[in-house]
Amino acid sequence: MTTLIHADIFFFVTTILAIAIAVAFIIFLIYAIASVRMLFRISKSVETETNKIIDDVETLRKDLHKRHATIRARLMIFKRFFRKFFKL
Repeated sequence: MTTLIHADIFFFVTTILAIAIAVAFIIFLIYAIASVRMLFRISKSVETETNKIIDDVETLRKDLHKRHATIRARLMIFKRFFRKFFKL
């Protein structure tokens, strides 16, 4: 009889412990899923901002290239003028 009571207590404690572990695991999964979703949103915003930066840098490079071309053309005009003027 005592063995039966000990077995009942053992199974009761084991069941409570298994339920507690399952609840803790479910809570952990909820937080893990929330964290993964947050990381996904952050990575999407980082990707969007990175694409914007890439576009801005590309636009800047084009503008600098245009300015360089116009400055270079102006310098060539001055160079020709000074060559003609000073006969270099």
